[in-house]
Amino acid sequence: MASDIEGGEVPGEAPATQIATFDGVGGTGEGGMNVPAAGFLPKMLFYEGSSVVTFGIGALIKPPKGLPSDGLRPLAYYPSVVVLNLFGMWLVKLSFMVAENPDRRTLAKAVMWATLAPMLVVIGFHVLATN
Repeated sequence: MASDIEGGEVPGEAPATQIATFDGVGGTGEGGMNVPAAGFLPKMLFYEGSSVVTFGIGALIKPPKGLPSDGLRPLAYYPSVVVLNLFGMWLVKLSFMVAENPDRRTLAKAVMWATLAPMLVVIGFHVLATN
């Protein structure tokens, strides 16, 4: 359809905004691309959230072998895994919230960055347990 190429509205689809993209390796020439009003953030949030939840469930099912059953390490490891799972579920929920209301992008990006802290703790425990 000609209206798709020119950036026109297609009946039955979400409204789209026009963004500029660079064509070619050198960034010469500009083209256009129709992107839903919420952009790529909802899809990215959904994939990151589901990946974090999967990683967290795997970390609960199979904790590191070098993790002792007593002491302070399990008290740091298991709450970190639980927080990681909660952040992952929150990211999945935010993916739907941002798709409905793009004004919530700032909150979604803050949660995305905050997810790194418990993930690095859990990865650190697994790395230390193998050494």
